Amino acid sequence: MNLFDAISMLSDTVTGQIASSIFSVLPEDGPAIVVIDRHGNRYASEPEVMAAWGITDEIVKDLCTRVDDGVEPVITRAGAHTLVGTHLATDRCNYGYAMIVLKNYCPVAAMANVDLIETILAQINLIARLTEKLTDGRGYSVVPSSWGTSSLN
Repeated sequence: MNLFDAISMLSDTVTGQIASSIFSVLPEDGPAIVVIDRHGNRYASEPEVMAAWGITDEIVKDLCTRVDDGVEPVITRAGAHTLVGTHLATDRCNYGYAMIVLKNYCPVAAMANVDLIETILAQINLIARLTEKLTDGRGYSVVPSSWGTSSLN
């Protein structure tokens, strides 16, 4: 395995941890979030409904391409829903993309609330930065699990 492959695998491990952290704080009836790593693998907060909502691979790839072209955030329509996407990156690594799926929301309404949407995207990137800081060079947590329980005793 070469150095690039090792770094890429570490990045993918951290991307999964970032997605898990994001999904753990989402409200039950809130927007769906999709994290797409640099290889196109998707982590969705509501995977079973993504296809049901008509969000195809082609739509996701188009959104990612538009983000790569420098348009951020990208706001696009997928059937009756609006997708908002941006890079999922820190100062140290590009982990791929973050996408918010706003069910039954039109793009005009998303544009009217772009400040709020950008705040949510910024918080997603904050979770990425914090997750990155809490992992060692192999993608494992550097915070002992006993920290949370020892402070309660």
